[in-house]
This record gives sequence, C-alpha cells and structure tokens, in this order.
Amino acid sequence: ETAIGLKVDLTTLKAGQSNADGADVTGRKIAAQFLGGSVGIGTSKPEAALHVRNDDDRQANIPVFQVDMADSSGVYSEALLVSANGYVGIGISLPDASLDIKGKTADDTAYSFIVQNNSEDTILAVRNDNRVGIQTLSPSSNLHIVSDGTTDIPFIINSGDDYSLVVTKNG
Repeated sequence: ETAIGLKVDLTTLKAGQSNADGADVTGRKIAAQFLGGSVGIGTSKPEAALHVRNDDDRQANIPVFQVDMADSSGVYSEALLVSANGYVGIGISLPDASLDIKGKTADDTAYSFIVQNNSEDTILAVRNDNRVGIQTLSPSSNLHIVSDGTTDIPFIINSGDDYSLVVTKNG
C-alpha cells in the first residue's frame, strides 16, 4: 500500500524578501510547484497535466473542482465549478445544467455569454437584459439577428416538414 500526500500550510508565511539593498521585495506564496510530469488528485495515474478524479459518493451538487475569485472588497465567490454530476458552473455555486453561466453584474448592458470565432467576430451574445444577438454585440430587441448578406435566407423557423416563417434577404 502506498500513501502519497502533500500538506503545506502557508497561512503564517510572509511572502517577501529583501533585495541586495535591504529593501523589502514582495514575493508570492507557492504551496507546490511541479516541474514536468502530471498532477493527479484522487488518482495515482494522471492522464492529463492536471487530472482530478472523484471516487467518493458525493451528492450531485457537491463540487469536485472549484476555483474561487475575490471581488474588490475581498469577498470570495465561485468563478468556476464542476459538480459531481459533471455539471459546470461559471459564476454560480449550484449549476442546474451541463453548462450554467451567471453574469458577474446586474448591469443590463453587460454580457453573460459571448461566442466568437477565431477572428473575434461575434457569433452569439447574451446580455443580462435577456437580449440575444446573433452576429451582433448590440442586440436592439429580444432576438436580434444580423446577416452578413451572403445567404439568401438568413432566418427560418421550421415546424416539422413545413416552414412556419421564412425571412429572405429582401424582406
């Protein structure tokens, strides 16, 4: 049987040192620094640079992996969370879907979700005021679609085999 563990408490360590002139220099606290290889948490055979395995019987909404971030007042909240059921939450503590995203601010013009292509053109944007833009970062209605003009039919709503609504390039 093998037991491998690492416990480092840096709560009382001061991250700083003096330079050659005797002036204090701010440093940083490092609990562990791994050079080369892979790190396994819950596994002795990591298959990635960081491999986290959850083998215990956690409830579905208990985090397996969590990254917290502090706001300007020092209050921590979830930035990224993976629950035991595989749901991923961004900015939310209990994700209710495969991917659950909560915006950082109540500002209606801020974005909760943006998808861009490699050229940084907007493909999809979701704002906090429930406006969705397709090919626009500035939706002026609940659903705002901008066509690049290269397709004759930029928008179709299909109900079974029949078209319910077709919008063509010429209106």
